[in-house]
Amino acid sequence: MDNYIFTEKDIFNNWNVDLNQDYSEQPYFLENAIIVPKWGVYADGKLQISSALQRMNGHLKHSPKLEIPDIEYDFEVEECLYISHMNSGHWGHFITESLARFYHVFHDCPTKNILINVFENGIHLTNLINLLESLGFNVICINPTQKNIKVEKLYFSKPTMINCYQVIDKHTDTLAKYRNLTCEVNPIKRKKVYLSRTKLTKHRRWTFGEDELEKMLIDADWSVVYLEQLSLSEQLSIISGSDILVGCIGSAFHNLMLSPQQPNKIIYLTNNEKDTNPNYALHDRVLGNSSLYYACQDCIDRGTGTNRIRNPKEVFEYLEDTLE
Repeated sequence: MDNYIFTEKDIFNNWNVDLNQDYSEQPYFLENAIIVPKWGVYADGKLQISSALQRMNGHLKHSPKLEIPDIEYDFEVEECLYISHMNSGHWGHFITESLARFYHVFHDCPTKNILINVFENGIHLTNLINLLESLGFNVICINPTQKNIKVEKLYFSKPTMINCYQVIDKHTDTLAKYRNLTCEVNPIKRKKVYLSRTKLTKHRRWTFGEDELEKMLIDADWSVVYLEQLSLSEQLSIISGSDILVGCIGSAFHNLMLSPQQPNKIIYLTNNEKDTNPNYALHDRVLGNSSLYYACQDCIDRGTGTNRIRNPKEVFEYLEDTLE
C-alpha cells in the first residue's frame, strides 16, 4: 500500500462524532439524589448520571441499571459537586476523561465540597487533591465498592470531552486553568520536533520501524523528545515552542490541549482514516490546528494497538520535504 495524506474531514466521515459546542454555563443540579457508586446517581429511582465511562456515544465497562426503586442508603451529605468517574492511572485518560468533569470546579463552583468516585487511583489524583485543597475545597473520595450516599443538593458537570466522540471548547478552558495552577510554561523554540514512543514499554501500542525512523531524524538534526521522561512544564514548553511537531499518533498529542501556544504545523503518523482515533482531529478543530495525517503504518495486532511503519526511509523523506 502506498503512503498518503488525509485530513480531519476524512476522519469525521468515518466516525460518528458530535461537533456541537453547546454547553451549560451553570452546573446541573439534583435534589435528594442517591449515589450508588457502582452504577451512578439516581433521583426518584431513575438513573441520572452513569458512573461508567462513555466513549463513542456509548458506555464502557458496564451498563448501569436504569431504574432502582426504593434505594437504601447508609450516608447523607448536605451538598457537593460530584465527579462521577476518576481514572488517574494514565495521564491521557486523566486529562481527557477525568478532568472532563471538572469544568464547574474551576469556573464559579457553587460549593466547596467535591465528591470524587475513584475507579483508578494514581499520582495524578493525589496531585489534583492537593491542588483543590490549596484552593479551599473539601475533597472526599469514594470508590465503586462503597455504600450508597444520599445528597440533598448534588451539582455536576456534563463531560466536556467524550473520547472518540466530542470535544467542547470548555474542555481546553478547564485544562488551561489546571495548567496555570500547576506549572509554568516557557516556550523552547525549535524548528522540527519529533515526539518519540520508543522508550515506552514495548508490549503495548508499539510501532515497529519507529526506532529506524528516529535514527534518521536525529542525523538530520530533528529534536527527538521522550515526553514521559520530562516534567509537565518541560513537555509543554517544548510543544508550545515547536514550529513543526510530528510523531506516531498517541496520547502525547493530547498535551496540545494544555499548551498555551500551538505549533505551526502538526503531522500525525498513523495507519488510515478508519482506524485513526478522532480525538486528535476533534481537539485540533477546537484549537484551530489544520493538522495532517500521514497514512504510513499497518496495524499488525489490533488487540495491543501494535503498528508497523511500512517504509521508514520514505516517511523520513516526506518529513524532510515538508520543511521546504
